[in-house]
Amino acid sequence: MNSSQTIRKQVKVQMEEGFHLRPISIVSKLASEAECSVTFIHGKQKADATSTLDLLGLGASNGSVLTIEATGKGSDIFVQELVDLFETSFRNFEDA
Repeated sequence: MNSSQTIRKQVKVQMEEGFHLRPISIVSKLASEAECSVTFIHGKQKADATSTLDLLGLGASNGSVLTIEATGKGSDIFVQELVDLFETSFRNFEDA
């Protein structure tokens, strides 16, 4: 896959508390370790996935739809990992 290709996927926040600090800290930690650049989009707001404050600023409540954008090496695999986390409401992540 071309490393400059941008991968986009939408996820739905399915957590009663919304996209809150615990899942945000997981995303931020994983994104800071990734080789690709990752951005979350909620409406017209964009957030750098490595920034906990940026992600909190999205204010994504339960039922919100977020777009994940990633560019760079391994972006397709990393985006799918994030989609999987959202689909399980982060329940299967034990490193938090």
